[in-house]
Amino acid sequence: MSSTNNRLLQVLIASSLGTGALLHAADSQLPVSPFIVPPPGKAGAGNTPATTGNSPAPTPDNGPQFTGFVDTTYNYDLNRPLSGVNKYYSFDAQDNTIALNNAQLELTGAPKGDAAVTYMLKINFGTDATAESSTVNGVATNTSNLDVEEAWGWYVDPVSKVGLKVGKFVTYEGTEVIESINDPTVTRGLLFSNLEPYTHTGALLTWTGTVMDYAVGMVNGWDELTASDSGKTAVAKMGVTLGDPLALTVSALYGPQQVAAPAPANPAGADSNKRGSIDITGLTKLIPKWQVNFQANFGWEKNAPGAVAAAIAAGTTVTPNSQSTWFGLGTQPVYAWNPTTNVAFRIELLDDLDGARTGLKQEIWSFSIAPGTNITPHFLLRAEARLDVSNNDKAYTDHAGNQVKIQSTLAGEAIYNF
Repeated sequence: MSSTNNRLLQVLIASSLGTGALLHAADSQLPVSPFIVPPPGKAGAGNTPATTGNSPAPTPDNGPQFTGFVDTTYNYDLNRPLSGVNKYYSFDAQDNTIALNNAQLELTGAPKGDAAVTYMLKINFGTDATAESSTVNGVATNTSNLDVEEAWGWYVDPVSKVGLKVGKFVTYEGTEVIESINDPTVTRGLLFSNLEPYTHTGALLTWTGTVMDYAVGMVNGWDELTASDSGKTAVAKMGVTLGDPLALTVSALYGPQQVAAPAPANPAGADSNKRGSIDITGLTKLIPKWQVNFQANFGWEKNAPGAVAAAIAAGTTVTPNSQSTWFGLGTQPVYAWNPTTNVAFRIELLDDLDGARTGLKQEIWSFSIAPGTNITPHFLLRAEARLDVSNNDKAYTDHAGNQVKIQSTLAGEAIYNF
């Protein structure tokens, strides 16, 4: 990464943090729910972390609770690529399509008479389910529009607050989440789509206090329902919550992710090619009517298949047992215009100069603006304009098949929740 970009990243981090201390919401991710609007006169954006499976179900001893939503989008790529695909998108990747992104049903609760145990079952139907689905023995299973996003049980000792969580659950990394309803913008950003896993299957030891919370455990890997290798991925997380001034999560992942050794790197074996990731995600609501989400992510991998492909594409030598690195930084300010309308912005930088995550040596800047309004408390309409700019002229293609540096998209979305 150039020294100019380093200075710019430092400025972006400083502007995101504001003047508060560094902090995080206890054992939860930090999305913005457009269905939660600020009461008149309340400082900050007024939004709260959504239920994403990282915190215990809020209905102990009252039986199961059902919630859900239906999410439909339309997006259009102004490049009109012949592939019909928006490059480097994870969700909403299909161009010029009206899509049922997600019809989700979530079941949460605690067994009657046993409030120390909580559970969650979350089922998705639609294009999101195809994009998020985990691999089985290293083979992609995204041939269906139906997926179980989360299914876990969580025991928390009432005295020590030490817990054991087992099953399939969403990752601790990142600002954005699978559910668009809990994200500031319509599309998911570059960091969510390229630098993070979506879910893990495994076990966690947890501890949750009033200010601090911790988690550590072992999982199969990045989006692996069953392990594709003999190794396991270690997961660790620390969170701090101080309310509106700032909230922060620091999380880390480390372990083998490759099914087979990529030729011609010829390493000792796929399990020796470890991938690591460190993520810092947070928010502050110090400025009236504003919520500022921010994220920094750094990762590395030995003999990364993407880096091998990028070196071959660039005509450079593939060095055996080389370690690739990547870096991402993003900020998502959300302005509450009034109690029913907000405007979200997203600025991101993906530094993939080794090509490990995108298969092309490049840096990409991404800019989005997404106004949204609640027609009723349960019906949301919003739109988004997005521009992605790479420093590599082979990053994208236009309608004639020409390679270009820029991709711009427009999107509309309607969500009903219940």
